[in-house]
Amino acid sequence: MAVSISTIAKQATPAAETPIARDSWAWVLWRFVKREMDRLVERHRRRRDADLLLLMDDRMLADIGLCRCEIEHAIRYGRRPVDRSACNGCRPVVRPLH
Repeated sequence: MAVSISTIAKQATPAAETPIARDSWAWVLWRFVKREMDRLVERHRRRRDADLLLLMDDRMLADIGLCRCEIEHAIRYGRRPVDRSACNGCRPVVRPLH
C-alpha cells in the first residue's frame, strides 16, 4: 500500500488583483470618492440641461409644455410639477401665428 502526499502550490496573486475586503478602510474610502464623483457628474448634467432649456424662448418652452419656473423641477425629476400653483401665472400666452 503506497501513501502519497501531495501539496498544492498556491500561486501568489499580484497586489493589483487582490480584491479589497468590503469592510476595509480602503473600500470605504473608494465608495466615498465614487459617490462624490457621481454627485458632481449629476450636478454638472443638471446644470448643462438647465442652461440649454434657459436658452429657449417662451414659445419653445410652451411647445414642450414647460414655463421658466418649471425648468429646475423638470430637470431634477424628469416631469412637470403636479402642483402647478407655484407657477403664479408665469405661463405665457401663446397666440397662434397668422
